[in-house]
Amino acid sequence: MKTKDLVKLSFYLSLFFVLDVVSNSFNLFRMPQGGVLGLGVIALMIAAYDMGWKKGLLVSLVSIILQNFVNPLYVVAFPQLFLDYIFAFGVYGLAPLFGPVWLGVVIVNVARFISHVLSGVLYFEAGWFASMSYNAFYMVPTLIVSLLIIPILIYRLRLKK
Repeated sequence: MKTKDLVKLSFYLSLFFVLDVVSNSFNLFRMPQGGVLGLGVIALMIAAYDMGWKKGLLVSLVSIILQNFVNPLYVVAFPQLFLDYIFAFGVYGLAPLFGPVWLGVVIVNVARFISHVLSGVLYFEAGWFASMSYNAFYMVPTLIVSLLIIPILIYRLRLKK
C-alpha cells in the first residue's frame, strides 16, 4: 500500500472516530440496548468513494476496532458479532459498487438495518416488529443524514470521476 493510501486510511479512521465520539456523546437517537445516530458512517462511505471499494472495506472493518474504544462491543456469539459489527459496518465499504451515490447510500444503510434486525430476532429474542422498530429508530435518521451529506461531500470534494 502506498504512503498516500496509508495517510488517507488514517485520516478516514480518525474522522470516523471523532464522528463516532460525537454521536455517542449526545442522546439524540440513542437506544438503551445499543444503537445511535451513526455520523461515523459518513467517513466510511466517503473513504470508499475516495479510495475504492477494497480500501473502503478495509477502513470499514478497521473502524470496528475503534468503535470498541468509544462504546464497548456487546457480543453474545460469533454470528451476532458478524451481523451487528463485521457485516453491518463492512458493508459501508461496498457503497461505490451500487451505481449512483444516492443508491449506494440507500443500499448499504438498508443492508445494515436488515443485519441488525436479524441479530435482534436471532440473538436478542425480539420479535420481527420489535426488532424492526427498535433498529429503525436510529437507522432511519442515519440514512437521512447520510443521504443529505454524502452526495454533497462527494461533489464538493470532487471524488466522483
